[in-house]
Amino acid sequence: MDFQTPEEASLMFLLFISMILAAAFIACSAEAYIPSSQFVFNRLAAQHGKGTYLIEDEVTVHEGTETAVIHENWVVVDGGEMRLQAQGDGTHVFRIMKKGRQYWVDDTGAERSAEIPQGHVMRNIMMRTPNEEKRVFVNWGVLPPDVFRDKKLPKDVKDIKVESDPFVRLGRVGGAVTLAYGKPSPNEGQPAPGLWIEQDQFNIRKMRGPDGAEVYLNDYGAYSKGLVFPKTQIINFDNHMATVRVLKVSSIVLSGELKSQFDLNWLRGRPDTRSAWPQSTLGPVIQDFYRRFR
Repeated sequence: MDFQTPEEASLMFLLFISMILAAAFIACSAEAYIPSSQFVFNRLAAQHGKGTYLIEDEVTVHEGTETAVIHENWVVVDGGEMRLQAQGDGTHVFRIMKKGRQYWVDDTGAERSAEIPQGHVMRNIMMRTPNEEKRVFVNWGVLPPDVFRDKKLPKDVKDIKVESDPFVRLGRVGGAVTLAYGKPSPNEGQPAPGLWIEQDQFNIRKMRGPDGAEVYLNDYGAYSKGLVFPKTQIINFDNHMATVRVLKVSSIVLSGELKSQFDLNWLRGRPDTRSAWPQSTLGPVIQDFYRRFR
């Protein structure tokens, strides 16, 4: 039988402790490592599909004891071009979105247009290029303007550095570990705008706009042509809540009729495109919801 000297035993013990500490350090480093925003937004935009989609959902707006249910029909060409038709419980909306603006006919019959609102949920979760997605959140003040600069590849092994962007930290939403972008909220006053992207799946789980409205995106599903889309959305704004439940998502080829609905002339002289709102206390809430988020 071989016996170790006291010196050999001490050396083996120190080596064993060193191995445990090294393994713990590697595990902690791996858990705390945050990938670059360039990598994250590339992965995020890649999940927004290809081609045109038809999306049908059901919006439920709550106000006290009142509830309104509205059925929405979206035709989404991409994050910058889409058509919305919504109807239910005294509400009727028809909108065209293209080239950074929205177009519709209001409840008086007048044609209207405006810039796409900052909090427009569908646009913000359907952008297909990383820079378009980043631009939304730079405008919110969540990302710095220099986020558009791609980092240069190192020329030598010694130039490789594992660095995280200073404007992102680890967070948690609904039990999921997220990459939280933006400044931490102050202890008092209005919370700061922010963006929370799930660490492993690279899906947006939460957005808080400059106006304080919060959007939660849950239960993501995989659909045709690479689209990963949330089946449930919860929008909290000014002490109101709207819940969106996705009913159908399908990839389509635009028919002649649908193509015509993206032409601004299609709005003119059509009473079925005129906006309408419920004649109840829910009316102003629903109108505000569609003005800010749809």
